[in-house]
Amino acid sequence: METEKKRLYRSRTDRMVGGVCGGMAAYFNVDATIVRLVMAVLALAQGVGVVLYLLGWILIPAEGRRAGSPGEVAREGAEEMAVQAKSFGESVSKAVGGDSGNAAVVVGIVLVLVGVVFLLQALGIVLFGWVQWGLLWPIVLIGGGALLLLRRGNGA
Repeated sequence: METEKKRLYRSRTDRMVGGVCGGMAAYFNVDATIVRLVMAVLALAQGVGVVLYLLGWILIPAEGRRAGSPGEVAREGAEEMAVQAKSFGESVSKAVGGDSGNAAVVVGIVLVLVGVVFLLQALGIVLFGWVQWGLLWPIVLIGGGALLLLRRGNGA
């Protein structure tokens, strides 16, 4: 009797974003919440969890799909990621500023500026030494969340 080899797939049913944690939980036969918590802790550790998740999303085939060549799997994962990102961007745009697209421009500018600041910091280039750059992410996240809640509360 031939036994089928156990394979790692991204879950189509137990997913919050790309199905990576749900697929890993099924593969290792553990609760998906535990995998998600581990990934969240790793995300706080210099962003390692975010990088691992994105790599998993691109490199692990989706559930129900036979694993093709690594290039095909990576292409499909990247395409799915692009579709999800576009959908998320449209949701944020509608929540923040309606259908005008101005919100997408503002969010894009903020992300680019924050990215440049952290890149310069990683390269050892200190801008405004009196600013505690480690506080920037929490401030951006709190401000962005508050803006979304305020806009939603005003019926926008």
